[in-house]
Amino acid sequence: MPAFIPHAAGLEMRTAHEVLRIEPWGPHSVRVRAAVTAIETGLPGALEASAPASPASEPAVLADGSARLVNGRITAEVDTGGRIRFLHTATGRELLAEKRPYTWYPGPRVQW
Repeated sequence: MPAFIPHAAGLEMRTAHEVLRIEPWGPHSVRVRAAVTAIETGLPGALEASAPASPASEPAVLADGSARLVNGRITAEVDTGGRIRFLHTATGRELLAEKRPYTWYPGPRVQW
């Protein structure tokens, strides 16, 4: 079972094979980063060097073991398998979700 921990204003999931971090990144958006052992802070990325101010809610770990971060109109959910879904906060409509991996393929973020 993964361990979800609050990180700054965001959420971090740690497993034996991955660190996944989801952070609010300006109004109505999130930043998602993943690494094998630790998230490097000084590496260049596609987003601005510092996060714009954001009134995100505190991350929540749900009863089923999954976790949720709400930032304005977007909600990011991570299940216990590490699969991420993005939802419209007001309606709950799924905007984007990772596909479940095939049984013989562990998924795009899993090191072989």
